[in-house]
This record gives sequence, structure tokens and C-alpha cells, in this order.
Amino acid sequence: MNLDLIHSPTLLIDLDKVGQNVARMTNKTMSHGLTLSAHAKTHQSGNIACLLRQQGMESITVSSPQMARYFASLGWKQIHMALPPIDAMLPLLDDLAHQALFSVNISQPAHIQTILKLKAPVSTLIEIDTGQGRSGIPIDQHDEVHVFVEHCLSQGIDLRGYYVHNGLSYYCQSKEEILNVHHKALAAISLLPTISPCGHEVWFGDTPGCSTAQDFTGITTLTAGNFVFYDIQQQLLGSCTLGDIAVCMACRIIEKRGTNQLLVHGGAVHFGKDSLRLGEGQVIYGKVVELHENGWELGDGIGHLVALWQEHGMLTVNPEFFRKTKVGQLIGVLPVHSCHTAAAMGSYLSTNGLFVPSIRNWPH
Repeated sequence: MNLDLIHSPTLLIDLDKVGQNVARMTNKTMSHGLTLSAHAKTHQSGNIACLLRQQGMESITVSSPQMARYFASLGWKQIHMALPPIDAMLPLLDDLAHQALFSVNISQPAHIQTILKLKAPVSTLIEIDTGQGRSGIPIDQHDEVHVFVEHCLSQGIDLRGYYVHNGLSYYCQSKEEILNVHHKALAAISLLPTISPCGHEVWFGDTPGCSTAQDFTGITTLTAGNFVFYDIQQQLLGSCTLGDIAVCMACRIIEKRGTNQLLVHGGAVHFGKDSLRLGEGQVIYGKVVELHENGWELGDGIGHLVALWQEHGMLTVNPEFFRKTKVGQLIGVLPVHSCHTAAAMGSYLSTNGLFVPSIRNWPH
């Protein structure tokens, strides 16, 4: 990787670390007798998805019809859209159902009405909300779930089971809290109505739980996605180590201020605006690392990205590191939330100098 060729914010990717993260999760799913349908919303890249396919993953989870079309065009034949269908999607959904074994989330009667208008077969998973309040039927509303299941079956809907994103794990402060939230979700899932005499599938996905837990009783498929890259949030939660984080933003220093501040070309349009609050109330948007031609060095307490504007970011670093830097120098920042950073950037430069495209580079 020739660092001299990087003139503007660039998202670096260490494909060796990606491969290790993928292997770890695929080994876990296999050892528990589960299948993996990793969510592609983190990487949104056919090249990264290929690494998952090489490890035996045959199904992929997406977050939009456009993303489903992208992966269908790359030969994926089992695609789940973790989003409910609406009438505006009908032409795209019919096209997708002809290209792949296609399934969607549902949670309200309006979604059933849309599916009944499709010309091609689509299977479904009922989305369940474990308490985050984002989407799906609340997991403790058994009567509501039962009525919805009966309505689906009466309408001839191909109902495969449940889809559960245990988003509460992202609000935890430790690995112990994650495991507690995880086990509560498993206990609640076990009480859901059985969909058919043949049993039911339960698709389950949150990177903190899937990375730390060893009990997946009642689960059939894991759909976590962030584990492919990980990030500072996951590291602080206990889902991974700093060495597992596989993406890093490369930014140029454009000003030095005082004794410990570095202004870089790299702002909210590049990182997103996800932040974390450390001890004593310090808010950060990323962790500073040193770059070299083969990737990055973690260092020890170099500093953090502490402020973001549209195109600018402010780093605070230790005085020793500050003295070594100069305006124009390239510096690395590990993102707080790699999903948002990857979506903002739209492509990657690998640490061995290769361009890695994503859906943003897809001509369709």
C-alpha cells in the first residue's frame, strides 16, 4: 500500500483480519449446528461477501431491495431482506423472487397484503422486537403474535419462522450485561407460539451477543453483520479486541494546534456521527492509530477523534505523538461504528493496495 497516493479520506481494510473474523463466526455457527446468513449492511461489498461464501455461507441478509438486487446480480441464490415489504417495492420484489430464494420480514397485516400482490413466491419471517422498540411485534405480546401467525396461515403466506434482532445488547456496558440480555432473549423466544407442527426457524442477529455467547438454544440461523469489521463500540462492549478491528480511516493532518490537537481532513461525511462516552464524560468518534505501508499499529494511548464537522475532524493526542507529527502527514482513526463509516465511504483500499468496491460502485 503506497501511502503517498492517499490524498483524501480513505477507508482502509485489512482483508486478513476480515478473514479471521469471518472464520471465527463461521466456526461458531458450525460448532453449534447453526447456519449463517450474515447481514451485508456493514460491508455492502460483493468482494467481502465472497469471503463469507468461501467459508460455506450460502444465504445472505440485506436491508433493502436495492441491496438484494446487487447481491442477486453477483450470483447469490438465497437472500433474506430484513425489512418488511411495501407496495412501492412490488416490481423489485417480483424480479428478486424470480432470481433467488427470496424472503422478507413481516409484522403487520399491510405486509401480508403486499405479499399477496406478488406474482412470484416469497417466504417470510415474523419480526420480533425484544425491547429496543425499533420494529417488529413485541416479544411479550404472545396473543398478538398468535393472532398474526393465524392470519398469515389463513392467507396462505409461506411462514418460515421468526426474525429477532436483539438490539438491546448495544446498550450494555460489559460482556456480562450482554450475556444477561442474550439469555433473557433466548428465554423469551422459547415462549413464542410454535408456527407449525414441523417446528419453526428462528433467525437471530446482534454482533455483541453472537460474538460473546455460547448458548444459542432455540436459534437456527445467525444474522449478525458487524463482526466482519468490528469497531471501537464493539471493542468497548467486549465483543472483540482492538486487534480484530478490520477497517481504519486514513486522514491527512491539515493543522496543528497548541500542544496536543491535530485538525484532519475527515469529518461527519466520512465517519458518520456515532460517538461513545468514555470515563469522565469524554465523547469520542474514533481512536487514533499510526499508519504504515502494511496497515496500522495500535500504539498505547495515542489519542482520540473528539470533534467532527462536515469535512473536518479534531484529534487530541499525547504530547509525544504530537511532537512527531507534521502538517500533511497521514494518520489513522479506528471508527466508533464501522457500519456507518463504511456506508458513508462506499469503497475500501486494502492494506495490500487493492481497491475493494461496494454497492456504491455498482453501475445499476
